[in-house]
Amino acid sequence: MKLLVHITIPEDGISAYREYESIVLALLVEHGGTLLGHYRNETGTEEFHIVEFSTESDFDNFGQDPRRIAAKSLWDESGATSTITEIFDVD
Repeated sequence: MKLLVHITIPEDGISAYREYESIVLALLVEHGGTLLGHYRNETGTEEFHIVEFSTESDFDNFGQDPRRIAAKSLWDESGATSTITEIFDVD
């Protein structure tokens, strides 16, 4: 399962978002996830992650990890929003 995550962050929320991100991305491997790509625009107000999980269940477990849930206050403080799209390789 490969996902494209697009995150939009208000300028005044970048610091809180980066703190949240450092916590959450460290959890990926424990849930069968791999960060395949991590891209940011010049101002740091948009990020794109390409993430792969072994199974949909692994993705669900990542979302329910208590450490991720505990860090949600940082996400909320940042004012960030995101969209997640499942993507597929093109032949």
